[in-house]
Amino acid sequence: MKTYEEIKDEHGKKLNSFEGIFYAFSDDQFNEGMQKIGLAPDELKAICSIGNGGYMLKTRRKDFHEMVNSFDADMSAMRKDRKCLLEALTYELKNHEFGYTGDASDALDSLGIKYNEVPGDIMKKAMRAAQ
Repeated sequence: MKTYEEIKDEHGKKLNSFEGIFYAFSDDQFNEGMQKIGLAPDELKAICSIGNGGYMLKTRRKDFHEMVNSFDADMSAMRKDRKCLLEALTYELKNHEFGYTGDASDALDSLGIKYNEVPGDIMKKAMRAAQ
């Protein structure tokens, strides 16, 4: 099985190279994004929002959902592998500054799991490693 960081890197590369998608947080970025995907800024019926400032061509929705579903399948498999789960949890606890806050909720949310779904020994090891 791939490591958690390899999975995250692979997902990021696929998302970044997905054609027909852009992110915009200002009118200028929106206009540039529309141009990037080959549309005029007023061709709004050809796009849809994917949330978090993201937009995509409606014609790419099926491909996008297939990609996201494959990401979900990868993460589900990762959560079932104890070694990879420990690695992922440790990574996310560090990333969400568990050592400072003592709060694991953001790390767990990022992995799509609840505290009671993590075996106790793995949670303890990850928390120790993240401090």
